[in-house]
Amino acid sequence: QCKIIVNVSGASIDDYVGVCEKLMPLERVDGIEVNISCPNVKQGGMAFGTTCEGAASVTKAVRNAYSKPMIVKLSPNVTDIASIAKAVEAEGADAVSLTNTFLGMAIDVEKQAPILSTITGGLSGPCIRPIAVRMVWQVAKAVQIPVIGLGGIMNGRDALEFMLAGATAVEVGTANFINPAVTVEIVDYINDYCQRHGIDDINTIIGKIYPVFGICLGNQLVSMAAGSDIEKLPFGHHGGNEPVMNLLTHKVEITAQNHGFNLVFPSLGEFDAHATGADGRPGDLDDLRSWIERGAAPVVRNARYGGVRLTHVNLNDGTAEGIAFLDIPAFSAQYHPEANPGPTDSHYLFEAFTRLMDGRSDYLDIDIAQNRLSG
Repeated sequence: QCKIIVNVSGASIDDYVGVCEKLMPLERVDGIEVNISCPNVKQGGMAFGTTCEGAASVTKAVRNAYSKPMIVKLSPNVTDIASIAKAVEAEGADAVSLTNTFLGMAIDVEKQAPILSTITGGLSGPCIRPIAVRMVWQVAKAVQIPVIGLGGIMNGRDALEFMLAGATAVEVGTANFINPAVTVEIVDYINDYCQRHGIDDINTIIGKIYPVFGICLGNQLVSMAAGSDIEKLPFGHHGGNEPVMNLLTHKVEITAQNHGFNLVFPSLGEFDAHATGADGRPGDLDDLRSWIERGAAPVVRNARYGGVRLTHVNLNDGTAEGIAFLDIPAFSAQYHPEANPGPTDSHYLFEAFTRLMDGRSDYLDIDIAQNRLSG
């Protein structure tokens, strides 16, 4: 018998609770999905799901009124969706689903007026999928409850993206209006995928995306994948005595290098002052050595992969020597940690990679001197 899950919304906490109290005794209703993207009319219209406090308050109230399985559907229109996921988990959510639609707007240029009568509206479909996949990956790392992925799933390959990012199940919306048989086709595709890859249990691929560590040319390839410009250096970096500052630990490494090209860090995206955690201006990215005195590692917002942090700077010419992606498991260095004609200052990067594979967010926070002594 098909399971029935009812989507619940409301303009106040009392609305949510009232609906859930009516649904609770219905035997054919197996669970609910609580949509916390709704505006809270008692708090000026701000959506419940845009703050940890708002999301937690709805979840707690519904949990007290409803004892069957409860999924909380998260809003993507937030700065830190993982924190909100943890807040609803703490208040009793059995699972989270994400993402809901993104807030968008369209204008009729001939009429010079918004196309929608509500001016703004929810954007869904294939265009939101890369962002939704990234958010699923972030949330799956942050919570212990199941994560349901949705947002732009049009076929089986899209569904597998979400599962590889950490989703234990998926929801399909817009595609049903185009192809009513799409969900059956998705199941068939996943079954075929498992057969082709020798997978006996689909659960074994959930959250299985491999971390990346780029070295030298690998640093440039990783950067180019994110849309970075690559520049030819006037003199190049060659030899075993290039000084590099680690902006995270404020330690200097003597490195081995052999390259004539490098990434242009500002080309990766717009400067993100909030994520950087220090007062700064976009122009400060022109000479990356300026961040050494600030004691901060600048972050830019990349259109493809989210936040990208500058982690290492060459002390001779101020060029970028290392970056770390904040929203995907990847980092890279322009120099050669595996080569040590002199000091072994950079061997810690391999330990950092193993820590990244273990899922640690502080993988680059390693004492260089201690690592060198430990071999």
